[in-house]
Amino acid sequence: MSPSRTTVLRYREPTVWIAALIGIPAWIAHLTFVAAMVRFTDIHSQWEWTLHAATAITALVTIAGMAVCFDLWRVAGRSVADPDTPDVTPPALSRFLGFFGLLVGATNLVLILVEGSYVLLIHRGG
Repeated sequence: MSPSRTTVLRYREPTVWIAALIGIPAWIAHLTFVAAMVRFTDIHSQWEWTLHAATAITALVTIAGMAVCFDLWRVAGRSVADPDTPDVTPPALSRFLGFFGLLVGATNLVLILVEGSYVLLIHRGG
């Protein structure tokens, strides 16, 4: 009999998957919004704050997902894996999903912040 996953994961499975993958739609939303608004903010510079707000919001969403994944990875690391068991144990799965979510989140966070830095660094307009 295998141990219950809910005791190790600490979160429901959909929550874990959403936390692990939330950086991808956050980055896509950021990229789409900034690309759509760049011409408008060239003409109406008073709306440039929306580009900064989009960067902050999507970065915070990604960081929140990474925080859940870090907690999952940290808690799963405390449990000792049984090397004699060929099955994937809940702690091993939790540790993998936590690390996977941290890797995906960090990659997308870098993309969001680099795109957001263009708003500050590149002179727009003609």
